[in-house]
Amino acid sequence: MNATKGPFASLTVWSSAGAAIVSGLSAFGIDLGPDGANQINAIVAGVLATVAIYGRIRASRRIATGV
Repeated sequence: MNATKGPFASLTVWSSAGAAIVSGLSAFGIDLGPDGANQINAIVAGVLATVAIYGRIRASRRIATGV
């Protein structure tokens, strides 16, 4: 795992950011579905977190930090 890639090319970064956004929206009372459908937010956040874990397991290159 010597090659690197930019952070925006990382499935892990994108899905983790998505899960954080969905969780943050839920914390501020913004739901993705109809009124009171908090389950949709939880399901979307869970799926994105699972994709992040899969992306980390599948990773073949490190993410460049720019340092």
